[in-house]
Amino acid sequence: RRAMKRSLRLSCPFQNSCVINKSNRRHCQACRLKKCLDIGMKKELIMSDEAVELRRSLIKKKQRVPHVRTAPPTSRMTEEQEAMVRQLAEAQKKTFDSNFIYFRNYRPARRRQDPVAPHQQPPVFLMMPHINDLTTHMIKGIIDFAKIIPFFRALCMEDQIALLKGCALELCFIRFNIVFDNKTRTFSCGQFNYDSNDLAM
Repeated sequence: RRAMKRSLRLSCPFQNSCVINKSNRRHCQACRLKKCLDIGMKKELIMSDEAVELRRSLIKKKQRVPHVRTAPPTSRMTEEQEAMVRQLAEAQKKTFDSNFIYFRNYRPARRRQDPVAPHQQPPVFLMMPHINDLTTHMIKGIIDFAKIIPFFRALCMEDQIALLKGCALELCFIRFNIVFDNKTRTFSCGQFNYDSNDLAM
């Protein structure tokens, strides 16, 4: 750059046969300038001393400025979405019998450790009849929950039935998780506490 700006007449003592690379580029200015011109360097594109100094000062200034991480913008719900969440929460409160007060007329819960008469064979599915009644009670609550939601009521009857068939059991599992006691590893359903053994054959 300096040689081009000063229009210096440079000569190579080795008949312009020097190999110019990163390690020995300072050994011969003439061959170095020739290589730069051969690969397309033009005098009119060379930066002035003032431009070089300005560029250096901008780089130093940028290095001094601490990099501040900007937090991603938090997404806010629309008023319509907030209203829908309130409707769902209200429907949940009205239809989820968390204390299982209305769980009645169920078949008795028979556990594996319950005594069996000598002449009787223990049933294969001990708790299944009782669990079926419990699940039916839960599904009725899910149906009542869906009926409160305006968007669900706006659907035709066939679509309502299809949705309930497709998700009622999954919604029951979600509600069962609400009454799960992590300390005792049991589901606390009013007067009954269930564990994994209650579903074993």
